[in-house]
Amino acid sequence: MTTTGALDAFEGTSELDPFVLFDAAIERIAALDPAGSNDEALALDVVRLRRRMDRLDATFADWTLAAHRRGVCSVDAHTSTTSWLGWKTGVFAGQVRRSINHAETAELLPDTGDAWRAGKISTPAMDAITSARVPGHEEKLQAVEAEFLKLAKRGEHAGLRRLAACFRDVASADGAPPAEPNGLTMSKVLDGCTTVNMELGALDAETLRTVIDHFMDPPSDTDDRTTAQRRRDALMRACRVALGCGTDGIAAVAHATVVIDWETFTNGHAGRMDGQYTGLLPRSEVERMLCDCKVTRVVMGPTSKPLDVGRTTRVWPYSIRAAIIARDQHCRWPGCEIPAPWSEIHHHQHWERGGTTSVDNGYLLCSYHHHFLHRQPGWTITFDDQVVRAYRPDGRELCANPWLN
Repeated sequence: MTTTGALDAFEGTSELDPFVLFDAAIERIAALDPAGSNDEALALDVVRLRRRMDRLDATFADWTLAAHRRGVCSVDAHTSTTSWLGWKTGVFAGQVRRSINHAETAELLPDTGDAWRAGKISTPAMDAITSARVPGHEEKLQAVEAEFLKLAKRGEHAGLRRLAACFRDVASADGAPPAEPNGLTMSKVLDGCTTVNMELGALDAETLRTVIDHFMDPPSDTDDRTTAQRRRDALMRACRVALGCGTDGIAAVAHATVVIDWETFTNGHAGRMDGQYTGLLPRSEVERMLCDCKVTRVVMGPTSKPLDVGRTTRVWPYSIRAAIIARDQHCRWPGCEIPAPWSEIHHHQHWERGGTTSVDNGYLLCSYHHHFLHRQPGWTITFDDQVVRAYRPDGRELCANPWLN
């Protein structure tokens, strides 16, 4: 059966479209009032609903892996399935990567994958089983799949996590340990905070704990911070020491770009103070940071447009580059959030065609999208000093939700 695309599904062009039927089922369930059910019925239905969500997680993982392998993100000029799907759906990139990892585990362990798709094991169980994977030891994991699956079907998640940890330890102690899946991710969450997730091998974990313990203040009656807060403060203290020492004997002094609003500059009003990576900074934090750093002032005019250098140079001088980075923060291609330090400044009107090297004629593009725009015929961009819009060769705007246009 051939299914329609998302746009047709939302318009309900076919009563046989599985997405239309799915929407109808969700609407019927959502219309039910759980308050009207007795305890026994409510207990049954909430479990039934969770099981179907697990099945849907499995289906989504299969489809995400297929999209990843086929590189469908390229239809929107993206190179990463995780960032593209995050832009399209609002799902964090780490969650997309998690779905891809789960689908790969379901392929490696077919009985486990079938059980997940049937709702016989939960998505958290798939988390634990996937965590057991060690590169180079796939056949060994397949040999003990039945043990993992038995615990997962029983819902013994604590035992499942212990078995996964045991398998990783044994796999890494065979005399030829494979590369450990170390990594660090940083994600900005809705309340403005940043979450950090690290996956470390034994030696790196030991190093990190040693550093934190060395810089952490001991507990005291006059310190009301939690242990977690004292660990965080210790890590930040270690980072500041490392930043001051630099690398190869060269000190690395922090360089802060402070963006000052016009009213703040002319009338002394409290105004904008943005960090390059984190956005709005509290005044107290800025004042503390300014004690030992270099400062670049980016003074924003009444219309939030810093001064430019006209056509005196094609190369972006530091002051203008700092202003553009303060405004854009990341690649401006729709859906791409490659950070500013890894991006380049694009002349909206080419310099050789009369374009100025100015804030209102430049914006950040990552290397891939900068090259893509120059090399792919037909793609166009509009820019009105603030908003960047991209258009396909057929004139359609590139956006996350095309059916909302």
